[in-house]
Amino acid sequence: MASATLSGHNAGELLELDGITVEFGANRALDGVSFNVSAGEVVGLMGANGAGKSTLAKVIVGEIPHGSYRGTVVCSGKLASFADSRDAHRAGVALVHQEGSVVSQLTIGENVMLAIEPSRLGIIDWKGLHAQADAALRRLGLAIDTRTPLAGQGGVALMEQVEIARAIASGSRVFVFDESTSALGAGEITVLLQRMRELAAQGAGIIFISHRTDEILRVCDRVVVLRDGHVALDTPKSGLDHGAIVRAMLGSGRDNVVSGAQSAPSEGRETMARLNGWSLSRSLESPRDVGPIDIDVAASEIVAVYGPLGAGKSELLQSLYGFMPELTSGSIELAGSRFRPRSPRESILAGIAYVSAERQRDGVVPHLSVLENMMLGWHRGPPRWKGPIVDPARCADLCRSLIRDLAIRTQGPDQPIAALSGGNQQKVLLARALINEPRLVLLDEPTRGIDLGAKQDVYRLVRKLASTGTAVLYATMEESEALQLSDRVLVLRDGKQVALMKSKDTNRHELLALAGGLQ
Repeated sequence: MASATLSGHNAGELLELDGITVEFGANRALDGVSFNVSAGEVVGLMGANGAGKSTLAKVIVGEIPHGSYRGTVVCSGKLASFADSRDAHRAGVALVHQEGSVVSQLTIGENVMLAIEPSRLGIIDWKGLHAQADAALRRLGLAIDTRTPLAGQGGVALMEQVEIARAIASGSRVFVFDESTSALGAGEITVLLQRMRELAAQGAGIIFISHRTDEILRVCDRVVVLRDGHVALDTPKSGLDHGAIVRAMLGSGRDNVVSGAQSAPSEGRETMARLNGWSLSRSLESPRDVGPIDIDVAASEIVAVYGPLGAGKSELLQSLYGFMPELTSGSIELAGSRFRPRSPRESILAGIAYVSAERQRDGVVPHLSVLENMMLGWHRGPPRWKGPIVDPARCADLCRSLIRDLAIRTQGPDQPIAALSGGNQQKVLLARALINEPRLVLLDEPTRGIDLGAKQDVYRLVRKLASTGTAVLYATMEESEALQLSDRVLVLRDGKQVALMKSKDTNRHELLALAGGLQ
């Protein structure tokens, strides 16, 4: 990292951003963003989805390297040119992840001192390691035996506090909390917000990125709102209210964007899925309680499951597909018959299809072809000549038919799926889900990470699917997507159902307010 001490620098400023501009091709993600963070200050950073929060955080912590953006970053009076996150860390800038970067098999002390272990002649000084880890934890008000294995000690909340202690031990003075409360319960959130204030009282500068307006107003001294890559608001918390923040996030004249949904009204149609008191209990696999959820989904209806990160959208869809069956309660009816999802296989056989939000982790098998990835979803197995002998010609014909219907851009069924763009990989996963002609389709953030043209293709596919009589639950954290695509919107906040309304009767302002706890 190259750095130079600047003359005229305000000694109280730990971080100064001036004119930060980031472009990804023709898309300008940040446009001239400037603001400062002082010692002892907690700054809340807010914005609607796509406003530029994550991009700005990546600039601050070195994940977007110097030279990839325009503008200047100054840390403690020195001009910073971070090549990577290690440079930022050495300069005293730390990112606290949503679930902490820890190794559960190691002790608490080893995790606190991970990558900064004290050593002599290449040998770890274990006594010094645990002493330094204990000192860092005590600065957070934690008296924990650092020799205790981390596994099973406290879930996500402890993982985050261990990561904060690691940053303290390494000498960090600027802390970026990126949606760090999204997977925490109410009591754990209170503790984490208290830790932020304690760090600020010790002279640190805090940037708290969150979608939860109540938390921002509770802990922050100042609020910065980004909109379309610009700073739309930068003001002390005093005098601010929820409405002012939402207006800054949306801008004037943008509160009343209404639905572009094209499906027919749900009245009079067959109820395809009925959830009564459907709930999912908190566990290591599911970091929050979800439910109770009560909703009827009609044939040919698209219901958007809307909420910010950590609202419980993914967990709801996963529970309906048969993941974590021992944690669920309540009842489900599918096309008028009682159904209890006990495994994904049972759900597939019952006519339910699911597409995960984690395309690379849970969906794509990169070393297989387009055809092979599609055939993985067919519960009856691929077409066969007789007995166990697969009929490759019929498989290829089916694959070509789906490629044509879904407008998948590929050289053909035998092309490796890894060679396709993200949008076309997503279409292959949708084809896999549709190959069984399901009655209910669960789509979890299906347009995440794909370009605008591919998004429009997915929207057209979902509408076409609904027109055939299939019911669709579509999880999204984008207000405009929820409004434009769906017939109705189910709003979740912290795992709870807070609203269910027709898309044509609501707008972005109301959805943001509901999801943020303002109504």
